[in-house]
Parts: sequence; structure tokens; C-alpha cells
Amino acid sequence: MHYLLRNPCDLEGCSKSVLGPIAFCDTCGVIRCAEHMLYPFHACPWFLKQDKTMRDREIYGLRRQYENAILNRTLQGLDSMVIIQQAQALRPGHTCTFSLPLDHLAIKRTRGPKNYSGMNIHFPIDFDDGIRWLVRARLVKVYRPPIDMQKKIMESEVATMKFLRMHNIPVPNAWLSHGEDSKSAVTNVNEIGMSLWFTSLIPNQPLLVEQSPNYFFEEFLGGQPWIRSPTPLTNGIVGEKIARTFITDLARLHQSISCIPLAGNGIGSLMPGVEKRSSPQVGPLIQGSLLMTPDPPYFLGPFKTNKERYLAKIDAVLNCIHQGCIVLVDPVGCFLAHLEMRDLVETNEQMSREETEFFVKHADDKNDQYMLAEDGHIVGVLDWEWAYVTTKSEAFCAPTGLYWNQEWAKGNNALTEEELILIGAHESMGRPDLADCVRNGRIYQRLMESIRDDDPFGPHLHRINALREAFLGEQAGKPYNSIDEWRTAKLHEYRDDKRIGEIKTWVKSRREESRAETERIRVGEGLPPRVVTKYTMLKRQETEDIGKGKDGSMNATADGTLADLFSETTHSVTVKEVSIDGASSEL
Repeated sequence: MHYLLRNPCDLEGCSKSVLGPIAFCDTCGVIRCAEHMLYPFHACPWFLKQDKTMRDREIYGLRRQYENAILNRTLQGLDSMVIIQQAQALRPGHTCTFSLPLDHLAIKRTRGPKNYSGMNIHFPIDFDDGIRWLVRARLVKVYRPPIDMQKKIMESEVATMKFLRMHNIPVPNAWLSHGEDSKSAVTNVNEIGMSLWFTSLIPNQPLLVEQSPNYFFEEFLGGQPWIRSPTPLTNGIVGEKIARTFITDLARLHQSISCIPLAGNGIGSLMPGVEKRSSPQVGPLIQGSLLMTPDPPYFLGPFKTNKERYLAKIDAVLNCIHQGCIVLVDPVGCFLAHLEMRDLVETNEQMSREETEFFVKHADDKNDQYMLAEDGHIVGVLDWEWAYVTTKSEAFCAPTGLYWNQEWAKGNNALTEEELILIGAHESMGRPDLADCVRNGRIYQRLMESIRDDDPFGPHLHRINALREAFLGEQAGKPYNSIDEWRTAKLHEYRDDKRIGEIKTWVKSRREESRAETERIRVGEGLPPRVVTKYTMLKRQETEDIGKGKDGSMNATADGTLADLFSETTHSVTVKEVSIDGASSEL
């Protein structure tokens, strides 16, 4: 997820800072200014210009190194003894056992489902009465929010889960590892402050607070997320009987949430109440997007209407494109696409309405967020990070797993069989109002798909036509036949917007820089000698293998990959293992 943050260039000796995700390389994890993101200051562009065999192997090696470093840094910042103290304080009278893997290798060797994703990693805690909890920890990435911003994100997730659980919605209960949940019981730990309860285990290299992982506790939820694919569910993936059971339970879940409206607070995210044990309040909209400011308090909102909210989000993306803060192949095309989206939202009557009731909505409602029993019944729903409170029409449109398929990807807005089953379930249970939310949900689904700050290859013709159809219906007219036809029309329509010319200027400048970089790579300027030597040896070996009738692929040797030679950083880590009786030893 992208955040609109200002980060310093991490090349030694550089004092520049960069705004937005363009500063971050998701292959090797460096943060660089525009000058130092280029070769020879940054190795990845060199690999990307090589032949496919070398490019694929070396880029994979860099990504593997970066992922392993993230896992090790996360383990480094967790203290098993403190986690045990906090967990036991939250359940007085009970003891628990908890241990951390030694390193990334131990994590990847663990049998069973993968316990980490792109954002979080989970570790089990077992209590003496058979109750199991999970530690849900944020992975320690290089490009990550400041500590106070992370705290808000986590507090919102826990507040949402507590609110839903209080109203008998099947979600895990959750407890913060800091603040009111544990403060009174573990004062000697928590008064130190969030994520300050450990010291670095690497000699002479203290881990900064901003580098430490945040975490909270949540109940372990039974069931399996075994519907991992989107539609069609009724045709061969899980079968019609189980699909209908799952979708009917989904209708009941939405109906239950519809019975707990939050009156008059607007569109935003739930945050803990001001008073201890008080009900949560709707605060700013906390999401992993560019709808924020780079300085505290970071997040915007709450918003009175969806029109106000989506216009703010579109304007944030337009501003970032204009400033060159996002990695895009076609900045001008993306800018035009968001200008058109802005006009569609501006004139939409439904989004302009000021509602009186608002409802909690899951922010990433894929099918694998639903834990299911073997017969397809929903046991519970996971991952409430970035959940938000919104209007009824948006909160209860169909979740992603019921409409996303190949036809959707081609721009077809027709309701899927799964959505029709959901509509039928609502109507059979006396909720035609929620059935209408499903029927009319395409404007929200297409809008969320189209307002993208993480897709460098847009704009896409099928998305443009589908969005126009969702908003305008028959008034959308004949769909555009090509992206060039659409671009010509929009360049004429928005010809008075001076920002388009300014974007063209910096695009031209960056293309000149890219051509210069390509030439430096071609002649080998700035290439470390040890890399030149190994590259020459690999190419010679490739030629010999082809001469001997082999496939010619350049496999990594015992000396490692070229990426290893480029890298100047090693990731060593020592972590603590906690035994059953709670005694710790350094390994």
C-alpha cells in the first residue's frame, strides 16, 4: 500500500528528501531521491536492462533478500518475555507459552499455512486452559509509516473488531499491546511507550523506535479460508451447494451489520472512545492510500458525503501525479483518467446525498478473509485493517469475491450468478433494501478499481468504458474503441488545465534521464569491477553451455548472484527464544 510520506534519501551523504511512493524501490527496498534512484547509484535499473534469464534470476534474488531482511528485522524487534507478560496481564490468573522463530529460515520452514502476508505476520500464543491467541505484528519494512501513524492504524483496526464483536458479529476479539487494554496491568512495561520495551540484539546497532514492529493480540479463529478464488464459485470451484451456503451466510452477516448503524458521524474510520471503555468514535478515514497529508495528523475526514470523500481522494491522486510522486508509465493518461473520474463523481446525485446513518465496511473483502466450516458456513471474518464507516449503499454492495472474474476484468458490468444469489437471499429474508445495494453497487466497485495509485500501467480502456457505463448508464453513449481515441477526446476536453503541460515537461526531462542511464549501463559506466568479472564469466559459461547443447541458462553459482555482489549490506540478527516456563536465553 502507498502512503503520501516524505522520506530522506538513504544514500550516504545525500540530504535530499522525497515525497510519495516514487522514492521507494519495491525490489531491493532502498529509498532514494530522483538522482540516486538511477544507475549507478541504484543497482536494480542495471539488472532490468539485462537479458531475460539474468534479469529474472537477479531481480528474484534481490526481492528474496529484501523479504528475508524484513522478516529478520521484525523478529529482532519482538521480545518474547514482554509479549508473555502483556498477554498474561490481559488474562489474569492464566499463564501462557510463546516463542519466536530464530530467523526467516525458521519462518519459511514452518509447516501449514503461510503465517505472513505483505503487511503482517502472526505468531500463536497458547494459554493453560486451551485458549489460543495470535500476535498480529506489522512487518518492519523500510518504507513504512511513522510510529504515531502506525499507532492510529492499529488502534482503528482493534476498535473496529471490538465494536463488531460487542454486537455479536463473528470476528475475533482483539486487545492492544499498549494503551488502555494493558496499561493498568503492565504499567512497568507500557509506561515506557509503544514499541520501546526492547533493545537491539545487534551489538552497537540500536533499533530505532520507527524501525520496531507494532502488534496487538487477537483471538485465534477456527475454520479455514478455503474459498480463495473469486467467481465463479457455483461452477466447479466449490460447487453450487457450498457456494449458496456461504453466500446466504454472507447475506445474514450484512444484515446483522446493518442493524448497528452509527448515526450522523460521517464517513471515516472507527477510533477508540475518549473515555475509558466508552464506545468508539468515527474519526478520519484511515486507509492505505494517498488520501492523507505527509505530516500529522496525516489522515483526512470524516466526510459528510461520498462525493466529498471521493473528490478528496481523486484530488490527492491528481496532485501526486502532477508532482511526480507516483511511478507511472503514462502520467498524462492517468491524469486525464482521474479528471474524468472527478467529473463523474461531481455530478452523481447518489454520492451527493447527506446520509443520517453509516455502517462498517470491510476494506479488503476477498473470499479468503472468510473463515469457513467444511460445509461452507461462515465461522468468522478476518483482517479488519483499514475497515471504514460509510453509507448504506456502499457498505452493502457485493464483496470483491462475488463479482471479480474474467468478464469483470474485460469491463462487463453485468451481475454475476453469485451476486444474484446474494440478492435472492436478501429478498427471501425480507431485506429488499440490501438487495438494492447489491444491484446498484457497480459505481463504488468500479470507482475503487479505477482510483489507483499502485498501478503503473494505466489508464486501461476497459476500466474507462466500464466506469462511464456504471455512472452514466445509457447516457454514456458508445464506448471508446481505443485508448488513443479516448486520449484525444480528453486532451481536447481538458485543454485548459495547465497542469497537463507541466506534467509533459517533467515527463520529457525524466525520459532524457532514462536514456542517459541506459547509455551508462550499455557502456558499463559505474559498474563495480567484481560484478563485471562475474558477469563476463557467466556469459562465457553460457556460451560454452550452448556449444555443448545445454539450455544455456545462467544458474547461480556457489559465489552467489550478481545481486549479492551489488549489495553492500548484510542482515545479521539474534533473537530470543522463550521456553515453556518463561525463561529466556540468547541464541
